[in-house]
Amino acid sequence: GEYAQDDEPTGMDKTMIRPQEQMQQAAKGDDKTAEIAIRIDSIEGALHGHGHCLLGGNVYVRLSVIDASTGDLTGTLIAAHPSLKYKSPGLRVVVSKEGESLRYEYHETAVGWCSSSQPDRSEGTPRTLEWHEGINLTNAPLSEHSTLIVEVYQEGLSAERMGDEGGKVLRETPADDDVLIAFTSVRLFNLDEQTTGMSKLAMLRNKNKEKEKKGMAGGNWGKKGLLLNNGRHTVDMLAPPVDFTGDFEDMLKKQRLQAKKMGLEGLVSHTSGSAILNKPTPVVTVVVEPEHEPPVPIERLKKKINQVAMMIKMKKLMEGTQESIFQARDREFFIDIPKPPMSKQLFAQGDGFDLYIDAVRYLPDNCSISMVTGFAASSDMVMFGRIEKEVDPRSPSVFNPVYLGRKEFRWDASKEWDPTMTLMIQINALERPYPIDKEIEFYDPKERDLSDKEREKKRKEKEEKEKKEKEEEKEGKNKDKHKLSTVGFACHAIFLDAESGDQPDSKTCTEYVLNEGSFQIPVHRTGLQKGEALTERSLDNSPLRKCCSVLIRLVRAPRSQDGLQVLTAKDIEVEEEELERLGLLVRPKPYHLGKYCSERCKPTPMESFLYPSRLEREKTVMPAATAMVQSTGVGELTGDEERALKEFGVFETQRFSQKLKGVRKKVRDGLKTPTTPGLINNSYVFESTPEKGFLVAVDGMDGVPSHLGYGWLGCLVSTFPPGSYYNSEGQIVTEVKCVTDFDFKSDIREPRWLDGYDRWVGVEAAPSGMLCIIIDVRVIFTQQMARGLFGAKKKKMENFELNQMGFAILPVWDVGEHYTVAGNYQLPLYAMGPTDPNMGVGKKSRWTGRATEGYGPTADFLDILYLSADKKGSIHAGIAQALEENIIHAVEGVSVNARLLDGTRWGEFAIPFAAGGAGPRNVNRRYLPLEGKGYLEKEKGKPLGVGTANGLKEEQFSEQNKAMSEQLLSGLGIPETALDISEDD
Repeated sequence: GEYAQDDEPTGMDKTMIRPQEQMQQAAKGDDKTAEIAIRIDSIEGALHGHGHCLLGGNVYVRLSVIDASTGDLTGTLIAAHPSLKYKSPGLRVVVSKEGESLRYEYHETAVGWCSSSQPDRSEGTPRTLEWHEGINLTNAPLSEHSTLIVEVYQEGLSAERMGDEGGKVLRETPADDDVLIAFTSVRLFNLDEQTTGMSKLAMLRNKNKEKEKKGMAGGNWGKKGLLLNNGRHTVDMLAPPVDFTGDFEDMLKKQRLQAKKMGLEGLVSHTSGSAILNKPTPVVTVVVEPEHEPPVPIERLKKKINQVAMMIKMKKLMEGTQESIFQARDREFFIDIPKPPMSKQLFAQGDGFDLYIDAVRYLPDNCSISMVTGFAASSDMVMFGRIEKEVDPRSPSVFNPVYLGRKEFRWDASKEWDPTMTLMIQINALERPYPIDKEIEFYDPKERDLSDKEREKKRKEKEEKEKKEKEEEKEGKNKDKHKLSTVGFACHAIFLDAESGDQPDSKTCTEYVLNEGSFQIPVHRTGLQKGEALTERSLDNSPLRKCCSVLIRLVRAPRSQDGLQVLTAKDIEVEEEELERLGLLVRPKPYHLGKYCSERCKPTPMESFLYPSRLEREKTVMPAATAMVQSTGVGELTGDEERALKEFGVFETQRFSQKLKGVRKKVRDGLKTPTTPGLINNSYVFESTPEKGFLVAVDGMDGVPSHLGYGWLGCLVSTFPPGSYYNSEGQIVTEVKCVTDFDFKSDIREPRWLDGYDRWVGVEAAPSGMLCIIIDVRVIFTQQMARGLFGAKKKKMENFELNQMGFAILPVWDVGEHYTVAGNYQLPLYAMGPTDPNMGVGKKSRWTGRATEGYGPTADFLDILYLSADKKGSIHAGIAQALEENIIHAVEGVSVNARLLDGTRWGEFAIPFAAGGAGPRNVNRRYLPLEGKGYLEKEKGKPLGVGTANGLKEEQFSEQNKAMSEQLLSGLGIPETALDISEDD
């Protein structure tokens, strides 16, 4: 119908009476729906110049509401936007104008709504199109699955819509010849975890959970435990066809991965077809808001009041009480605090001091419960006292453990104070196992002889074993898998020279003071070297345990009122409050209030990069008691034990309640070990980051037969996924790097490259978490065996032959967390096709060094790797499958040597290795097959340099390398940029 409206065309359209009024009023009264205003503001990026919409044209936006769980339309009634500032073409139409008054006609739809059209003739040039049009969803279903679908279309030639002045025509669906350019989705509601029974802590602990959803409370949706996803949303658009039920982030990731596989930078359809969105891909801005501001529910108002009251209470706690250190959370990852003023009171032989080891900051990711051991000794290692303290089970964070260690050092007439005394602290922790540490299951050729029944039995046994291991891990029965390891060491001077302020370096120093105050001291990965004097600087040459530090305090021991006697808590049986009054107990404060001198812990550039991730980790941190249950096999805590963990006011362990003492005993028992702890695995300290990436060095090969007659070796190095070079059959070369600095002096049986590390940054793993490096060995043959009257001999070839020797697979990240397991790796060389029947044990001489079934790895083999990682949880499950099916075979006894290092550990593993014994001994051979003994054997005979074997002189090596590198690049069509190396941090 037609209705008069006298308001200015900028105010709210409050007086309009819509058609189907009874239905509208019923919808508003229904507590299962809500009324929501939607606005389409703008689209930025390239809307044309793509494969499926190359030329420019008129474009429009279509909005509809679906149930994302089923992909069906919800039947939501779509009406005009409640504000006259925003046009609603086809829904609110001006029919007449009398002076300043406008007369409107209103319409509604339950199918979908199309905006007005705008011309876009950019043909790929990025630009911004603005609409500022909107709609009103009058009865949107209250469900977390209610989703707004935004589609952008190009008008077909048959449409005559640009002549639709005033937006009089209501368009619900696109015309048959309209082209869908891109689409996206916006959820209308989010679950309100505060009203659905899930605590925020529980949600944050779930690693697979999305970040906490936010939105507006109140309204009908508040009664259903929902939040309106209100506000301005700027969202990436995806390539068609529309996928109604897919998770948006997953679809975006898949489309990016599909584009990388095709060597493109934008997005490619992840379902069917080959729709492509080139960069810059379109981004749409949509505004979601309630038609009316909902009142705040009384329950939420009460909750807000309680939160304010809690903040006031926490502020009081932060005044320095004991409770604060257990309830405080990190606010800053590092606080720059200068050195405290040096004491002016000389330290005499009759004096004493108290040592407090308060806490450790930012233990590595692979740590569970921990302990500290501290001892004070002179420079020549004369001991003056020792303290050992486990993590306090009340610690709120297993990675920022609180220890509350206190040790009295009192004068002993038989042992005078030594001015060179230094405090040394060792940190030990139960080391958590990681998925990549699991045993690799290689394909056993003997399995070919098993019957189907025997295969099925073996499969079930494996499944039962894995199921049992998961149950034991969940119940905390895997103590044997958690080993006690050393995190690091820290040193601190106990006394200072009264004149210079430095640590005394001689026992003859007579005037010295106690190094009083609160200190944050750095942790180093290794301890004191044998025969080295103990000082504060003894560990300076040891690598830092990045971001990790110890919080300690040195306090001068109080004296009696007459000043004649140094007090000790051992002689006084009083409450802790009285000990505080006497100065025999000084409670710690949280890090941000404790004013710990941090001069020695100023962050390095790498630590400044890593610190934010440490602070972010504290949001999802595991309490010490929970970690203790999971890592020691003690079983779940009882209700009484859980309550005892909230006894924050007690400092000394002998004053603990019986229940708290029981929990403490479990922690202590869990940390006992009959063996000396080894150093913690440095590969699991920090998760890898795309910004720092990882470094790979391909150093050489071992086990190459001396008869091959090759003149040069090089490598193509690339990542999988995407594996673009192999998926495109060598057509896409942009992601390939080359190793070409061949060492002509190296033994022909153990050839080497001198390129060193190359850094890979911004590399994304597969959705399963898998990422590996493909090392493709290419060989240039310069000689061949020629038979004559007197037997076979090598003869120089007129035209050199470029061929493939084989390839190796180096896992960077297996399925699971992204930790780059650094090391020197010896990798088996694979080639496509089945094993040559003429090649058995002892028949290595029959191998020609040429791939038997064409170049690899093929796209089919890479698909097996990808699917195995996704379904079976391991890259090597795919390799085992390919070996079993004769898709690939291992080249007997021939291996590739490579180093792998996380980008945050630049400078480590600087020396390559050799099977013959040169270089580091800790060669990682975990990827060699079961029959890997042959990989460690060396062919007999005197060393023979590759250059010598090819009749080259040393002065010719450089030119020969250059010529061979050019032949490799030109032969494969690879640009010279593949030779660029990015090693620097």
